[in-house]
Amino acid sequence: TASVTSSTSLNLDFPYKGEQWPVFAFRSHPKYGRDAILMIDEGQILCHSYSSCTISISFDGKPPKNYEAYGAADNSTTTAFIRGHDRIIQQLAGAKEMKVQFPLYQNGEPVLTFNVEGFKREKYQQK
Repeated sequence: TASVTSSTSLNLDFPYKGEQWPVFAFRSHPKYGRDAILMIDEGQILCHSYSSCTISISFDGKPPKNYEAYGAADNSTTTAFIRGHDRIIQQLAGAKEMKVQFPLYQNGEPVLTFNVEGFKREKYQQK
């Protein structure tokens, strides 16, 4: 796995009071394959396990690209699995900043910033 914590926090409306720091992760699992994952502590990412949503990702100020995403199989609302793992990993090469915009129940579509400078693909690559 590889993960990075957002440099921008979320402060959601009631009942999800308090500051939280979302995480973007990559995993390579022998059973489940390769995933790009967005995780929040509380709130409701509007991606369901049975219907997709769109998450936009941009690198270093370039125009964002849309990615299809799905919620977790257990129907939790704090995790989104983003299709396009390999495309995202390729974009990380040499990038300094990644911005992720996603649909969040009663909180619009926040944009999170992640400092991705120094990502080492060879450390993450599947063995």
